[in-house]
Amino acid sequence: MGQDGRPFRIADSWLLILAAHPLKSTFVLALLVRLINIALLTHRDAFFAEQDAFGYWALGAALAKRETFWPTLLAMTDRMPLYPLLVAGIQHIFGDAPRAVALVQAVIDATTCALIAALGALISPPVALIGGILAALSVTLIVFSTQILTESLFLFFFTLMLFAGARFLLRPTAGLAVWAGVSGGLALATRPAIALLLGAAVPLVFVIALVQRRSVGLALAAAALFAIAAAAPIAPVLLRNVVYYQSSSLTSQGGTILPCGLSRW
Repeated sequence: MGQDGRPFRIADSWLLILAAHPLKSTFVLALLVRLINIALLTHRDAFFAEQDAFGYWALGAALAKRETFWPTLLAMTDRMPLYPLLVAGIQHIFGDAPRAVALVQAVIDATTCALIAALGALISPPVALIGGILAALSVTLIVFSTQILTESLFLFFFTLMLFAGARFLLRPTAGLAVWAGVSGGLALATRPAIALLLGAAVPLVFVIALVQRRSVGLALAAAALFAIAAAAPIAPVLLRNVVYYQSSSLTSQGGTILPCGLSRW
């Protein structure tokens, strides 16, 4: 290594660069790891490790065709529509290529890792770097990013909601309330399991804004903005279910309803 300790200085320089740019470093590392993993998957079946993946792929294929788009979308009551629509868009551009979905999800998942680092940055840069690296190297996240499943897209929107919520907790603004609400609504449009959490978040937004801003009016406005923004992405789904199926449930799978819903499937 030499007496001048040059390798140690080089290592220290890289650590300083990583610490100075934890979000970019996390994104690049996460994307690189995921791209290498995808390159190692040589068989088509590797992208369909779970049975649900075949269902999402079939839905995407039907939604990608103009003649079957609306019938499929109207009849798709057992799943939320956002992920099948994403798969359909990728199939429309790249055709029958599950690897293309994995590549898109690699970018989405790498962005999620950067958001996790951003959450850590609200505490300190070292926490951001450590959290980002752990997320980038998470085997669970890496594996799910290659599967035709909702996990990667859902986690992206959920983490985005958490990041906006954390910033709202520090300094409540109308923009952050809308940001958190839209992110949560898009997560809900991907998987319905978050519905009750979003309902519970509305009074929490009110309390945070009230404590920080000392104004009931501003707190009510923030809670209302969050609720409206969260409801907007799933409004078309609810409207379809009410009009065509006389139900306020989000899906027929498990009977998920909004807190203000009336009936189950």
